[in-house]
Amino acid sequence: FEDLVLTPEAVVRRLASALGVAAPRKPTAAHEPAKAHGAASSRSEAVVKIQGRTFLQLYTPEELGAACRRLNHTLIRTFGYDSSQCEGTADESALGGAVAVVRADAAM
Repeated sequence: FEDLVLTPEAVVRRLASALGVAAPRKPTAAHEPAKAHGAASSRSEAVVKIQGRTFLQLYTPEELGAACRRLNHTLIRTFGYDSSQCEGTADESALGGAVAVVRADAAM
């Protein structure tokens, strides 16, 4: 999700390549909220939340710790993601996890 919000054109190109189809010549990113219910954010609002990682403030330390313990930190690092907010809360040798991190370009 973060990659799609931050670099939509690059993600569309990687997905098209992974699927063996032609990418649109000029992909268009949605800038308005994508849903009509809840507290939908525009793309610019989502970028600010992602870059500032302010979404982490929505969770208690206990909730973050529980999520971190379920992550596969080796997989996260392999695909270039940051899990530094989980330092000291997770078993980094875990092979399984409730969260799968996938990046289309890593498969190429």
